[in-house]
Amino acid sequence: QIASANAAVAQAELAQTNLEEPATPAQIASANAAVAQAELALENLNATATPAQIASANGAVAQAEANLSTARGAVETALASRTIAHQAFCDAESNFRLPVFSYSHPICPVDVVLLSENEKNVLLAMIKDDYLSAQANNLLNTLQGYQSALGSRLSAENSLTDARTNLTEIDEPPTTTQLAQASESLKSAKENRAALDDLPTDTELAQASESLKSAQEQRSALDEPPTVAELAQASESLKSAQETRAALDDPPTASELAQASESLKSAQETRSALDDPPSATELAQSEASLESARASLDTALAIRDGLKEGSSAGVLMFGDSPAWRKFQNGMTPGEDIRQLEENLVALGHGSFESLIVDQNFDTETADAIRQMQVDLGLTATGEIAFRDVIFLPGTSVVESSSSYPSLGATITPSSTLVSLFSIERVETQIVQDGNIWTTAESLQRVITTIEVADQRLIDVGSEVRIELPDESIVTGAVIEIGSIAVVPQGGQNDPYLEVTVAIDGDVNLYEWTGAPVTASITKNLAEGVLSVPVTSLLALLGGGYALEVIEPTSTRLVPVDAGVYADGWVEVTGLGLEAGIEVVTPQ
Repeated sequence: QIASANAAVAQAELAQTNLEEPATPAQIASANAAVAQAELALENLNATATPAQIASANGAVAQAEANLSTARGAVETALASRTIAHQAFCDAESNFRLPVFSYSHPICPVDVVLLSENEKNVLLAMIKDDYLSAQANNLLNTLQGYQSALGSRLSAENSLTDARTNLTEIDEPPTTTQLAQASESLKSAKENRAALDDLPTDTELAQASESLKSAQEQRSALDEPPTVAELAQASESLKSAQETRAALDDPPTASELAQASESLKSAQETRSALDDPPSATELAQSEASLESARASLDTALAIRDGLKEGSSAGVLMFGDSPAWRKFQNGMTPGEDIRQLEENLVALGHGSFESLIVDQNFDTETADAIRQMQVDLGLTATGEIAFRDVIFLPGTSVVESSSSYPSLGATITPSSTLVSLFSIERVETQIVQDGNIWTTAESLQRVITTIEVADQRLIDVGSEVRIELPDESIVTGAVIEIGSIAVVPQGGQNDPYLEVTVAIDGDVNLYEWTGAPVTASITKNLAEGVLSVPVTSLLALLGGGYALEVIEPTSTRLVPVDAGVYADGWVEVTGLGLEAGIEVVTPQ
């Protein structure tokens, strides 16, 4: 324990020393050599084969083919020699009539190519006992020669395979994996070399000091006697172990025997059940489970195949036609392709000269998509998967969802993260000289209502004056008047119609999306006229209206004609009326 603690202290001291001392010339030289070796390996992968390398590989194939032909001839010669020796042995054996050795192990007649170890041992015994020693020795030698020839032929075949493989690999470019491995090795070597020039950080020094301090404390603790608590804990552990050991000598109780018997019975029943064939229901359940598992596997494999390493994003573009399919080579022509190409040119990912804006997906389209993906930091494929591009009429405002996830949260399928609302329609036109012209039409609408009784005051096309929350004024026009009256719940308010107002021109008011505004429509305008509160009009029995004018001691009725009315006031004309006359208004 002391030796181990001393070693830990020494190791911690060495680690701290290595951090504080600069790299040695040997370490720097070794790191430089590793960088050079990695650079050479990457350069060799990227370099094409030289004529000398190709000629050498062709020569190696030719030499390997010649060696194989020679090896095959040697096998045939060795086989012939072995057959002759075998026949000579069998003829001699027949003359000597010694079947006890040979026929107990079928060396004769000559109907096998190789002999077993037992048969070889018989031949060795015959040589030792001087029975047909010359023939047996010759048979063993030719057999060994034949086996050696077979080995040489196999080696020649392997050499030819290697030579052909080497020739094929010379003409093939390195794989993506090989290039990635070489690049990673070079990066690692450069990082290791750069690390030699870096001074240790405060954190590294603090960690080394902490490790040394911990090792020294552990070493010092070995010299201190155990505490009362440690002795008590050790005594308790010993007592528990002794009790466990003593329990092994006690006979089992009736309860333990009963439990063991029950366990044995259960195990035997389980074992017996294995011999019973499964029922039709069990088979059906198993097959259903298997089909479900296969379906889950197919789904998981499909999801895995769809996964790619790298950044992913949906790209917003202008256009009226939705993206309803994948953009790729071989797709049928369509308006969505023209829309995509128009955006690629307008956004600068494709040039007017190289990318023709039409309804066909061609090589230039794929190149422009690839350039867009590079510009946006996405995986460059030259294709756009379904849902990876979104066409909207024009500039849109973004509304985040209340369920927008926090960093690191899992997003479930079909979750709404943000919602886009187009506030204008943008028309893009690429003219002959490559210039790009755009026009915009506001899509923002004011939704308001008008009482059914006042419906005659407005028409589709009526000019509307809109006051925004900042008190600025814009104009618009009525584009739709509801045809069905809406009756408020409870019936306490008058029925109304919904009215939709479009804003004139290309005014962009995205900051007021969803804000309340004041819409005013002027049907008729009366200027320089007398007006009174509408409630001051009195209906006459014979028809028409009158005002109850206040005089010093009484009141009198003055017949009037009503004109334009708005905001609770009405235009009036009548004899003797002038501005400032007081009239009776009901409370």
